[in-house]
Amino acid sequence: MMFLPLAALGLYEIFFGNPHKWYYLAIAFIGILQSHIITAQLTLYVCLFAALIAFSKLIEHKCRRLLAAVKAAVLTILVNLWFLVPFFDFVRMGVKITSTDFVYWGNTINPPSEIFAFLYPVTKGMTTREDMPHSVGINLFFLLMIFIAFCIKKRKQTLLGYERRLYFLGRIGLLFGGIALYMSTCLFPWILFKYVPLLNRIASSMQFPWRLLSVGSAAICITAVAVCLILRRDSKIPAKILFIVVTAFTVITASVLIDNHIYNAAVFGDLSLKAPLDDPNWVYDGQYSLKGTDIDRLAERGEIAVSANETIQFSEITRSGGTLTLSFTAGSPASGDYIELPISWYPHYETTIDGQTAENEPGDNNVIRVYTEGRSAGTIRVKWKSPVLYRVMEWISLLAAVCYPLDRKYHFTRRLLRKRGQAAA
Repeated sequence: MMFLPLAALGLYEIFFGNPHKWYYLAIAFIGILQSHIITAQLTLYVCLFAALIAFSKLIEHKCRRLLAAVKAAVLTILVNLWFLVPFFDFVRMGVKITSTDFVYWGNTINPPSEIFAFLYPVTKGMTTREDMPHSVGINLFFLLMIFIAFCIKKRKQTLLGYERRLYFLGRIGLLFGGIALYMSTCLFPWILFKYVPLLNRIASSMQFPWRLLSVGSAAICITAVAVCLILRRDSKIPAKILFIVVTAFTVITASVLIDNHIYNAAVFGDLSLKAPLDDPNWVYDGQYSLKGTDIDRLAERGEIAVSANETIQFSEITRSGGTLTLSFTAGSPASGDYIELPISWYPHYETTIDGQTAENEPGDNNVIRVYTEGRSAGTIRVKWKSPVLYRVMEWISLLAAVCYPLDRKYHFTRRLLRKRGQAAA
């Protein structure tokens, strides 16, 4: 959430301000992507929507704003290559990230009036540690109402200069915020997405429509800032008074919310202090396992090795530092013998028998299957090994993260020295 205002500033600079400040959007997107992938996805949708609306601004002046957007995208990708390449590699391998089934009604804000519930009632949320309020807050609501009133009052007046930019900025925030808040509620026809495969895929990856509250609140904050700047220009309303009023409303509403939570939330009554790792409910329907994995069977399987050759005997399985070790002996070895180990298969697992590379693949219920290749005895070691490509991407990301700030500092120093030289002359 802390990077969303910076993303909004970056979008404004690219589309309407100084395109040389494109790095605001790049820094924001890097921070969002490293914090929460779904929020990064929502932010990307907002950027694309903004590009469609203001496409004429992108291509004016020899496409310098479009070039700024491309620079922001390139820097974001370069700094995140260390993460993006492995992420898409695992997705390509068939790892289950989330279900394609989308619950359209239950995950929306219902009723929509909760968006404007300032003193959030205990019966509507924050009664357990998983609950969250759906309100945008009293400050944003009243500042939004003030802006709408200003727009109605000024609709027939000609706005010039700085005031015109403020009203334009406020309208942009109102447009994006209004759309996002509307889409987060049960009033939006999410059920129609079910009949359009592409839209259904996008909606299912977002998981919960109420996630759009973050985008909507950030956009409404732009409108709120515009209102504060408009009010600040009015000599009748000193900036200190405006700051005190906003702070007071924030403290009051936050205090009521926290008070309700402290005295009504079940702190220890329904909270287990340990995570049952063998409980399939804790792996969320098999997410991050290969598609087709039966989590119930995986939990029931236990810490055992299995082989189709009944003459193979196993030692006790040991784990150390991410490495699994198991010794075996075979009374009647065969070329097709294999041993299935209690590790879910993922790409780039390295398996060796007595130091020599052994073939592995997904076995029954997608555990690692290691082929013994007719050996009568040996020691199997299983360890995940990062491929060379991943290491290369890490170095590229590191160089991009280090070199770009140094380049900015170099150019800033040059401009500063040039200005000092001109002033001295």
